[in-house]
Amino acid sequence: MLIKKSPGQFKTEQNYLADTLNKKILFIPIAPEKLADGLQRLFDYINQDSNPILLKTAVSHLEFEALHPFQDGNGRIGRMLITLMLWQNQIISEPHFWGKGHFRC
Repeated sequence: MLIKKSPGQFKTEQNYLADTLNKKILFIPIAPEKLADGLQRLFDYINQDSNPILLKTAVSHLEFEALHPFQDGNGRIGRMLITLMLWQNQIISEPHFWGKGHFRC
């Protein structure tokens, strides 16, 4: 199945993570019809204060990637989530985002 790239758009069809070389599906995230509830649980977790921030950041990133809410761009947004959570909680002094244009080989 060929999926049209649409970064930032919530998925409307089931997506999956695959090893295209070996033609194996590695992980099937939450179904689109259950996504709103999954995201709400993630937001509730992020907004509670019972865990240390580094643990909360790691678990939040893991859960975000497991939900895989977008058809495309989940990795970029997930990495941004880490940076913003660390910045919001003053673990880092300012957020830095590096795009592909910053690296030349």
